[in-house]
Amino acid sequence: MIMKMHFKEAIYPIMFFCWILGLYMMNRQVSKLQDIIMAFDGIDQPIYGIEVLQKQEEIDANNNTSTELSTLESTLNHKTIAGDSIATGLSLIKTFNAPTKCTVQYSNYSNIFIHAGPPKTGTTTLQDHFACQTSFLREHNTIFLGKNNPKRMKKLSCKGVKDFVRPMVQYKSKKGMKRLRRETRTHISQRQNVIISDEDFHSVPLLVDSLFSGMNASLPFHIFPVVVYREYHDWIASLYYFTYHPKWYQKEWDGWTEMLVVPTFRQFLAEDMNKPHLSIELVHRFQKLIARVYNGTATNSCVKVFNLHSGDLAGKFNSLITGSTNSSLSPIVKDSNRDKGTPFAVDSEILALKLKSNGFLHPTLPRRMVVDILQKKMESLYGNITSSMAPPLDCLNEVEEQLFWKKTENSEQTLLGMGLIDEVIPGQETLLQRFQKVNASKKYCNVLFDEMIKEEAWEKFLPCFSNSFAKDHPCKKQLQPAQMKEKKKILIL
Repeated sequence: MIMKMHFKEAIYPIMFFCWILGLYMMNRQVSKLQDIIMAFDGIDQPIYGIEVLQKQEEIDANNNTSTELSTLESTLNHKTIAGDSIATGLSLIKTFNAPTKCTVQYSNYSNIFIHAGPPKTGTTTLQDHFACQTSFLREHNTIFLGKNNPKRMKKLSCKGVKDFVRPMVQYKSKKGMKRLRRETRTHISQRQNVIISDEDFHSVPLLVDSLFSGMNASLPFHIFPVVVYREYHDWIASLYYFTYHPKWYQKEWDGWTEMLVVPTFRQFLAEDMNKPHLSIELVHRFQKLIARVYNGTATNSCVKVFNLHSGDLAGKFNSLITGSTNSSLSPIVKDSNRDKGTPFAVDSEILALKLKSNGFLHPTLPRRMVVDILQKKMESLYGNITSSMAPPLDCLNEVEEQLFWKKTENSEQTLLGMGLIDEVIPGQETLLQRFQKVNASKKYCNVLFDEMIKEEAWEKFLPCFSNSFAKDHPCKKQLQPAQMKEKKKILIL
């Protein structure tokens, strides 16, 4: 009986100790996971409310910067759909620390070049280039491990190129990450350089962290992330048209019954304005990654930035690999990441889906025919989106344009301050001139379809789509007279 009581008295302190130990270990694991995520993210959380103004005042006091941006931010109120998020994003851009410009080291160590995009900065062009230039890479002791597009490789007659990157990034596969790490390790052990490329590396930070943290520490290698910069005003518009281009809905055309909801460019811009330019964000993310890989002792934790607007992107990357400034091997294909067509080309795609979902189209009509007819009709009625006869448009207001320009300017000034891109050569077109030119082209506007199709010309034209498919479809016949009139006008002029 006495022994039982002693056992009970002894077991309670032991249980309490185990409970405390369990809490401590759990807290350590959570903290470690948070450190990994925050270390790779490399970006502070947005600052809101009074903190924005305090932070702005500190920056202005320290750097003697103009108060023009603060004035613009204070005028926002309810004049723009972006609201406080735009002002927050502009303040966040200015809080980055400026690293020093760096150069690639060429020694007995292998170089791992991580081409991280971001999307819509010529990424596909570079991937095609290196996938097809295997002899050039072999000559310079370098291996390209992906990503590549099998269909494009077949079209370009580039055979035998394996893709070790896509499984890890596109499918978020841990097994794919281990396979890529194993392949990279093999080439490093043979003192070869490695190129890995994917515009969506930022979407799998923990896998990227594991890819390098699991590398054998005894292997001699340097990591050199490569980020491409595209001017914000140009990049965000291209990203918008790419993200919401209805080509993603082609497979569902035959059974399409959903209402296509595509945000306007104004709405898309407002959602992005509370973030730094993705190119700048990637610079900081990968600086933190390198520091983690080398346990904070890296002597060359740099990120190479290429300016897309300087031209010859492939040539610059070739020079990075060879260490020579005269490497001018031409890209295997032209820039395949350029914007596809005019705004009418995208608008006609959106309108085709809208008409189909509203029951305007006969079920037998193929998508391509409908889109072509709609685009030609819009061109015959309006000429182009900038003409005086343009359709009803939804464009940025004056305040939004000013803030859009300020973010564009601040993004470039941030990279210039870091020493990662060069100043514009005197005599060349300035950033402001390019911004104004694109803005004047109405690229930031959207056609208001609900208003447009109420116009008399459309009310007379749209019923022809109720007819079944035929080579001499009634809609095509209606287009022909309008096109003949346009040709006669040209001849008279």
